[in-house]
Amino acid sequence: MDSMSDNVQPTGPQRGHVFNDDLLMNANDLAFARSQFPNIIHLLEDRRLQEKFAEYSNEADIARDWVRRLGFGAVVSATLALLAVATEPLWPHTLWRQWLALVMELGGLFAALVAGGGLLLGPWKRQWLESRLMAERLRQWHFQLLVRHGKEVEASCASADAIAQFEKERDRWLEKFLQAHEGKLEARLESFTDEPGDAGDCFHDQPTLYSHKSAVLARVFDAFDQLRFDHQYNYAVYKLRKSSAKPFWQFLKWPAMKQMAALSGASSFCFTCALICSAILIYGYAFDVLAGNSPMAIPANVQLGVRTGAIAVAILGAALRTIQEGLSPDKEIERYKHYRGRTLQLRERFKQTTDVKERLHLMEELELASVDEMKGFLRTHYNARFVLE
Repeated sequence: MDSMSDNVQPTGPQRGHVFNDDLLMNANDLAFARSQFPNIIHLLEDRRLQEKFAEYSNEADIARDWVRRLGFGAVVSATLALLAVATEPLWPHTLWRQWLALVMELGGLFAALVAGGGLLLGPWKRQWLESRLMAERLRQWHFQLLVRHGKEVEASCASADAIAQFEKERDRWLEKFLQAHEGKLEARLESFTDEPGDAGDCFHDQPTLYSHKSAVLARVFDAFDQLRFDHQYNYAVYKLRKSSAKPFWQFLKWPAMKQMAALSGASSFCFTCALICSAILIYGYAFDVLAGNSPMAIPANVQLGVRTGAIAVAILGAALRTIQEGLSPDKEIERYKHYRGRTLQLRERFKQTTDVKERLHLMEELELASVDEMKGFLRTHYNARFVLE
């Protein structure tokens, strides 16, 4: 699952949505898990993995914010530059006009460097997607371990020494994973965004099975149900919420549904304004042709203003469309709707069946679904561009 949100580690009462509770990143979640799953808490709490996840997740969040700020700023700068050119005939002939034009053109140059050349945006985008890829692969590695290392999981619950041995072995597996990924994230990102198929979807390439009628497995099922099935479904539902308490100036942090509604509404308004301006111009042309100097004819200076207004609202409409392309809320919504439906189906089947093999199979299916969702996220934002065309 993309997660793909800020790391939240509250120290007081939890308000709002708490992220990464499936990895027990928050103190309250860890305390709750210890009370609910005391016999297998060593399987659920992995401090080394938590530290690595927090490192990459924080890097991803910082880079994501810079991508959105720079992209949004580039669109605003390009829009102001184009509006300056379009409305120049209406400007008064004063000294500050030249300085204003210069500032606007510099803004257009900034927009070209950020969006077109990618000189500023490119490195931040790569860091965002590579760090998010690594964070989510760590999450997937953590939960796939519960599915694919049944023998080791069972053995670890025998005694305190067995727990210590398991944790030592898990650290070795994690180091192997980090060795295969750290320093190679650029190639991993290219592979996930360009190559079809499911290569690399599963870790732990030498799986071991749980024993028949395993007593530990029932506890693993309970933990996986709550921390993986419920979390993934609920997160998809959360990402599809239609409202947010964030103010207007935090538009970039609005949920995708609200962003999409705002951008679509504003674009429609610009389109309507452009049509009204066009109708006024047609009216003016018609009277010019048919009535000559009739008092009903629209004065030339008014026609100039209307024509300029039509161009300006068209530029604003294009800017809004560019922001939509850069943020891709429509694709976010489509992806989360698909993931919500898939996780809901798998979760309900998991809760209704008592067959051990079927439950393990559904756990693997959820892990594959989370990888597919991650790939969709990476492809969407890898191809998204803040380019005003």
